[in-house]
Amino acid sequence: MSTPPNWQQYGQQQGWQPPTGAGQQTRAPRGGNERSTQFHFHVGGPNAGPGMGGGAAGGIGAPRGGGAGGGQGAAGGRTHSPLGDPEFFTNADVRAFCEKGRSAFLQLSFELAMAAEVLQAVLKEVPDPDGRPFGSQSRARRVAKHLKKAADDAKDAAANAARTYAAFQKEFDPQLSRVARPRQQRRAFDFGG
Repeated sequence: MSTPPNWQQYGQQQGWQPPTGAGQQTRAPRGGNERSTQFHFHVGGPNAGPGMGGGAAGGIGAPRGGGAGGGQGAAGGRTHSPLGDPEFFTNADVRAFCEKGRSAFLQLSFELAMAAEVLQAVLKEVPDPDGRPFGSQSRARRVAKHLKKAADDAKDAAANAARTYAAFQKEFDPQLSRVARPRQQRRAFDFGG
C-alpha cells in the first residue's frame, strides 16, 4: 500500500494552513491568495519517541518510570537529572560529573543546531504575505538565529564543564593527592643488616 500525496490526505485546502488539534489547524486563506501549496508541521505526536516532543508520548514533561509517582519527589517536583546527583567525595567524582555535564551539553548543542536548521528550512517555505521574493527567507533566518544562539551557548557550556575539571586539577589535585596518599616514610639505612 502506498502513501497518498499530501493533497489527497488533507483534501483540497487552499493557501498556507497552520497545524490544528494534534498537529493540524484549518484557517481560511487571507486576502485573494489562491495558492495550493500546503504546509503541515508535525513535531512530536502520539508516535514520537523520547526527545521528539509530545509530552504524553514520553517526551518532555512525561513522567519517567512506572508507578503512581512517576519519578517525582514528595514535593511533586522533578527528581531526575541527566547529570545525576552532584557528589564530590573523590577526584573521580568531580571528573565524572564534569564529563557527564560536558557530554550532555554537547549532545544538546548538536540537537539545537539541527533543530535551528530544520526550523529555518521549514519557515522559509511559508509564502510571504506581502509577496516579497525573499521575505520568508529573511524572516525564517531571524527566527532560527535564536535557536542557533542557544546551540552555541550549549556548546560553550560543554567547554566550561571540561574547563571546570582542568581548573580543579590545577588548583586542588596536587594538594588532595598528598592528603589522600601520605608520603611513605623512608626506611633508615641500617649498616648492620
